[in-house]
Amino acid sequence: MKTRNSSGRWSELPMDILRSVLERLSFMDFHRSKIVCSNWYLCLKQTLLPKAGPPLLMLFPEDGDCVMCNPNEDRVYKSKHDFSGFQFLAKCGKWFLVVDPELNLSIRDLFSETKIDLPPLESIDEGATYSLERVKDKELMEKVCTPDDFGSPYCGPRTTEDLRGVLWVDEDTEELEYVVVWRFDTSHYIGFCKNGYDHHLGTPTHPGLYRKSIR
Repeated sequence: MKTRNSSGRWSELPMDILRSVLERLSFMDFHRSKIVCSNWYLCLKQTLLPKAGPPLLMLFPEDGDCVMCNPNEDRVYKSKHDFSGFQFLAKCGKWFLVVDPELNLSIRDLFSETKIDLPPLESIDEGATYSLERVKDKELMEKVCTPDDFGSPYCGPRTTEDLRGVLWVDEDTEELEYVVVWRFDTSHYIGFCKNGYDHHLGTPTHPGLYRKSIR
């Protein structure tokens, strides 16, 4: 008599049973379940999200951890990644645009620990009018040659504290699509990048825009 594998084949569960399982998961576990296998991911996209409750509260203790509190479930979740010195620039759904202390941009799903590394900021391709040069581990040198109506040329250091950004993500496609827009405070240039790009592109802003924040 053959002994059935006690571990079972979770990836081969019928869709109706799998959907019933997903609907009973907590908010965080629901999002994490998509990395189990392709079958779970497909079923998850066809399953209603758990009932929305109060927004998650994100805390950053001094030890560099990222802690998420869910008041609706009275549970606390701790990210496995060390976010010491990181800046969280923007959010779209469950995706976060973050920059590490060395000015490296990435998009992260804190629920599943998925990470998408973006091209280096100094890869921006804007000819002779705008460039970023790595001068220190935690510092870039911004060089801007602007037209006369924008003011005098600028050349100065930039750190994570100067960086601002926005994020747009579309998961309703076969391949994840995203667009990132960023700018340094008081800069005359905006940089942007999307999925499939191996470098950033840039464009000048109109006079006065550098005084406004990217939101």
